Amino acid sequence: GPGQDVDDSKDQGEDEYNEYFGDLEATNLMSGMVGQKPELHVQYTDPDFIQSQMNFSVSLLKESMAEKPGENTLISPLSVSMLLAMTANGANGTTKSEFCQLLAGERDLEKLNEWMYTYRRILPSNAKCKCSIANSIWFRDLKEFRVNETFLQTNANYYKASAYAAPFDDTTVKDINQW
Repeated sequence: GPGQDVDDSKDQGEDEYNEYFGDLEATNLMSGMVGQKPELHVQYTDPDFIQSQMNFSVSLLKESMAEKPGENTLISPLSVSMLLAMTANGANGTTKSEFCQLLAGERDLEKLNEWMYTYRRILPSNAKCKCSIANSIWFRDLKEFRVNETFLQTNANYYKASAYAAPFDDTTVKDINQW
């Protein structure tokens, strides 16, 4: 079916989606959670998705450059797209629709997740060129706030993301830099 021609050898043997290097003060919200390979129903060559991503990337670069005219600007549209797509998994209603519209045209969130997963998987990974992406989500550690497990699992499955709860103080800055 669609998406079957994606090389799945990249992540073989990498079952843990919540690993980090070093000791962090933050609480690992994905402890014991394992990412599952999603079932794909999209083609990674979908011209509408590619156009949506190109439009988003160009707009992001234009806006970034306009903020500080004449200065060099370095920004990764792919990183921002993945960040917003991961965030969309926690949104509902109009906000969720707006994320999907911005990143994938009129597609639904499931399709957006599948495309972003496939996009991540087809990035070069060989001796001449390798693109590695690491995703993590950081939440302020509040007693009254509980992160939805479906949100965590979806981001583990599609984005190989880790998630942490932290106090958002100096220890958090250290943890994020160490992560």
